[in-house]
Amino acid sequence: MCKSRRQDLMWDQFSKVADLVHVSCICAGLVAATLGTPADVIKTRIMNQPRDKHGRGILYKSSTDCFIQAVRGEGFMSLYKGFIPTWMRMVTRLQCIVCVQDLLQHKIRRD
Repeated sequence: MCKSRRQDLMWDQFSKVADLVHVSCICAGLVAATLGTPADVIKTRIMNQPRDKHGRGILYKSSTDCFIQAVRGEGFMSLYKGFIPTWMRMVTRLQCIVCVQDLLQHKIRRD
């Protein structure tokens, strides 16, 4: 009876912690994607622009120029192209990292 009750309490505690971890990872991924996606879009545009015979970019002179052209030409939200896949990738990665970290901490404390 006691062992069964203890296992039930441990499972309840684990499920609460797991829910908290998932919500935390979703929020952390949202913040990271919101802050990182514009820089990633600008970097990608600069890297993929055509180059002249001297190796200089034809479309953009600098990151600032790329930012200004993107906002003027396509609007501010053009900086968030690919936001959802980026967010989902970050959430998945964070969940894996946190789960492995928790397992390792539990294993180390146990030994």
